[in-house]
Formats: sequence, C-alpha cells, structure tokens
Amino acid sequence: MFWLLPILALLAMPQQTPRLSADWVKETERQVDIVAILVARGGHERTPLDRYARFYALAERDGRPIVRAIYIPGLEPCPKSGMLNGYPCRTPADIARHWAAGIHIKSTIPTVSDAGCGGLIFRFDYATRRLIDTECSPEGVGPPQR
Repeated sequence: MFWLLPILALLAMPQQTPRLSADWVKETERQVDIVAILVARGGHERTPLDRYARFYALAERDGRPIVRAIYIPGLEPCPKSGMLNGYPCRTPADIARHWAAGIHIKSTIPTVSDAGCGGLIFRFDYATRRLIDTECSPEGVGPPQR
C-alpha cells in the first residue's frame, strides 16, 4: 500500500505548460531530416536550413500539444543597386526583415499566397519531437504576425 504513495504524488503534480524555444527547434531540426522533406515533398532545392525563414507556433491537437511550423525560403532586402543575384528585385527592407532567414517563434504561423509548396507546413508532436505530418500551404495572405 505504501508503494502507491510515490505514484499518487506524481499524478497529483501539475502538468508543465509546454514552452517553445529556439533550443527546442534546433534539437528537433537535428532529429528530423527537414531538408530531405523539403526536397521530396515541397520540390525545393537542397538548401541549408539557415537559408529558410522557419516559423514555429504551439498548437493543440486532440488535447495534446503540437508544434506547427512553416518553412519558406528567406528573403533578402534589395541592395541599392536594385539587383540581387543578378536579377532585378523590389523587396523593401521591412518586408524582407519579417521574412528573413532564421528561426521565428510566434503565436501563429504565417500563411503564404502561393497555394502550393513554396511554404511547406510541418506538424510535430511537442513531447517526442516526432514529425506528425506535412502539407503544402493553403492559399492565404499576409506577413508573419509580430
């Protein structure tokens, strides 16, 4: 009977609220071959992750915490010459800053207006960091939320 006390004490402890951090993201990206999925599912070129704008947000599915993420090739602001990688560009600095390559942890992930796999959405189980599924981004509009 006394052996039940430690088990009951553990059950009575409050559940820890999930917290998303850059460390969580980096560890998950080490465990899941994101680049291979971007190439196979999204038709992206084999590009290092640090060239992508990677947006992450906590969500819930069936009462369990999950993480939604979208990977979008990062934008660079146009230089004063108006040319980027040999092509004319018109990306204002403020838009490029919002869509810059790197990890962005937000309350929701942005939508992209290509209605294709230019932005590939990933869903991860928060506790195990396992990939649940992927999907191409639906048609949408708007820059990432601040």
